[in-house]
Amino acid sequence: MPDEMTPESLGTLLWRLPVAVYRTNPAGRFLAANPELLELLGAESTEQLGDLDVRSLYVDPAQRDLMVKRVESGETIPPEEIRLRRLDGSEIWVRVAGSPAPTAPSSTSKVSWKMSHPSVSQSGA
Repeated sequence: MPDEMTPESLGTLLWRLPVAVYRTNPAGRFLAANPELLELLGAESTEQLGDLDVRSLYVDPAQRDLMVKRVESGETIPPEEIRLRRLDGSEIWVRVAGSPAPTAPSSTSKVSWKMSHPSVSQSGA
């Protein structure tokens, strides 16, 4: 029988996933990000994401707003392909899925997101 997952072991598992996993607050600030997200966005460290508004990474920021509204209403978003802008300004297509963070108090609601490349299609800035 498998061992029960602890928050620490789950965090280690998420950290090592070959998929970008991150958490943001409703205002669009990154609360957590794994190394795959840093690589996907072209960031060298989590500090580069510190004051960044995640909406600025969306080629169409309205997509982010709509996805957040859906998640905040309790909907889990199945994978959707969208265009993002990397930190160097180049555009990439990614597959994004989102879900409400189950333990977050409503006053500090958080959204957990997963992101991956559906295919390697990039365009210049």
